[in-house]
Amino acid sequence: MHRRCALRRLRLAVFTPALALASAMPAVAQPTYDVTVRARRPVTSGSNFVLDAESFELRRMDRPDRILEVVPSLLTAQHAGGGKSNQYLVRGFDADHGTDFAFFVDGVPMNMRSHAHGQGFAEMHWLIPEAIDRIDVSMGPYDVEYGDFATAGAANLRLREAADESFVKVTGGQWQSIRSVGVYSPKRGVFGGEDPKATLFSAFEFNTGDGPFENDEDLLQYKGLARFGAEFGESTRLSGWFAAYDGRWNASGQIPQRWVGREGVNRWDSVDPSEGGDSARQIGQVRVTHDFSPNQKLEVTGWASHYMLDLDSNFSLFLEDPENGDGILQEDDRVYFGGTAVYRHSVEWRLQVLFSAGLDQRSDFVTASLSKQRRRTRLDRISSDRIDQTSVAAFAEADVALAPWARFVGGVRVEGFWFDVRNRKQAQTGPRADGRVSEDLYLPKANLILAPFAAEGPLPAASAPIRDTQIFLNWGQGFHSNDARDVVANPQERVLPIAMGWEVGVRTPVQEWLDVSVAYWWLHLQSELVFVGDAGDTEAKGRSRRQGVEVAVRAQPVEWLTGEASVAYSSSEFSNGDAVPQAPRLVAKASLLATHDSGLSAELDFTALGRRYGDEDRSVKLHGYAILDFAVRYRRGPIEGLVGLDNVLGSEWRSSEFYYESRLQDEAEGAEDFHFTPGYPRNVRVGLTYYFR
Repeated sequence: MHRRCALRRLRLAVFTPALALASAMPAVAQPTYDVTVRARRPVTSGSNFVLDAESFELRRMDRPDRILEVVPSLLTAQHAGGGKSNQYLVRGFDADHGTDFAFFVDGVPMNMRSHAHGQGFAEMHWLIPEAIDRIDVSMGPYDVEYGDFATAGAANLRLREAADESFVKVTGGQWQSIRSVGVYSPKRGVFGGEDPKATLFSAFEFNTGDGPFENDEDLLQYKGLARFGAEFGESTRLSGWFAAYDGRWNASGQIPQRWVGREGVNRWDSVDPSEGGDSARQIGQVRVTHDFSPNQKLEVTGWASHYMLDLDSNFSLFLEDPENGDGILQEDDRVYFGGTAVYRHSVEWRLQVLFSAGLDQRSDFVTASLSKQRRRTRLDRISSDRIDQTSVAAFAEADVALAPWARFVGGVRVEGFWFDVRNRKQAQTGPRADGRVSEDLYLPKANLILAPFAAEGPLPAASAPIRDTQIFLNWGQGFHSNDARDVVANPQERVLPIAMGWEVGVRTPVQEWLDVSVAYWWLHLQSELVFVGDAGDTEAKGRSRRQGVEVAVRAQPVEWLTGEASVAYSSSEFSNGDAVPQAPRLVAKASLLATHDSGLSAELDFTALGRRYGDEDRSVKLHGYAILDFAVRYRRGPIEGLVGLDNVLGSEWRSSEFYYESRLQDEAEGAEDFHFTPGYPRNVRVGLTYYFR
């Protein structure tokens, strides 16, 4: 059976109800801890779903952020250099670097609280894309196991436990781009056999490139990762992993549109060529799982990380300081650690029920500073804060098979936060307070999945497409925490603004080879964090509301050809009717994959972002884009070759774009304008991989 065929293996968690129900209705009546089913991969973006590595193995992998774009309604944007966290656009949110979409790696949270650059900063560059086994996606605030920042949704990137084959890969492209990757996973001794007692996966990556910019990006990245696992008896398993990263880069910056086109100036130039930064991280995790019985399971996870970032930026150029420029240096140095314990117990009373209960804990110890800089030389330190922030959460959930055609999943999450801020230098730009603040909140969730037209349902249908149709109704509350410094300095603001979401959706297998899903969602947020261009920071605004529709289609008319397409449209506005700047409105994606038994495969990918508002009064619209990428791969024996052509049509597009006031050095006064980072032009990449055991 072809690995891309309609019947494909998915490993699902029991608390992803829409996905489990979509696979087969009998699974509703028999919840278990880990269900392995064979079914077409659900295409709906309106529920929980799984994206396996085959969904992105042909895509450009120089940044892990690109892999996240397999999520139907999520786009990423290069936001000033290949080492700074990308900008995320999803479900009507300009989530900046992660304010309203939660990212995890094997359950370890990636969003940085009270970060020097912006709340929720989720920097994923440390991760090696080939180490990703799958992505578990939960759209909306409907899952009790996700807390802070999981308002628009959450993505948990699962690491490989082992690789089928070890390999060495080298990929090269234009602008001195070289990427080297090595993966080693032994298959002998305790690591051998179909069901090994131990597993080991190790990987390294070296990445360098200058990009198409006049000021070379000079990107250098070093990454390493090792993961192990071992069984102790028949009921206990120990696993863990450790990763290290070091990266540095130059950035093109966000250039004003009025500057491009001057004599000798093109869109690849930089007004301030000193922008860029360096970052480092060490992170580790240990997990123990124990099965008390076939119906009882406990999973305990602990993790810790050290993270450092020095980021040189200049957003408004010479607006505030005509002599030295408006360059800023943002420094973040933190240790953060935490853990999770989850207990699951399946019981059968009159109904079959799976109970889940868990605890989350996280502590951040942060030193965050802001300074004036000119050409990466510090001029004056504006502020420096020591931030200690701790949260504890408890959650409980019941997964109930109400009937062979109906399933209910509901629960509650309770959060408690403690903030302690010590100002190491009095800010020159306004009052900043020392102090302590605490707050707690309760977040109920409820999900209902129905198949009323199934043979066991109240309205059995003769037609197969109608009979196999599923309906899901989701409701829940989520939140994002605000920056501890703002919370202490402005006690009138909410510490943990709540987001309330609703969703209704339908999934129908129109034909054996064709799936269609439609979802409509609403989301109301008590406080909105928006980007402030001249400060390079975010600020809390008023209440906001969003709604949107998502349509997804997956087709496999013949065994060797698979096509997928999705369209997401949303509207975002504040409670007074003003538009939310930068919020995406139209996101469209499509892909076409062809494979052959000879080892040849090819993929064509289309991505589009529609125009969106650049200011609150809707007088300015940012530019959209449409990009087409192509890749072909051929393997013969242990050798595999790859050729990719990115931006096939040669579009002049803008990866990220903002509208705000800036001033060039030769201008008498500032002017509001479009500021953008250009997207890559048409470019070719080639790769060669050698596999071994």
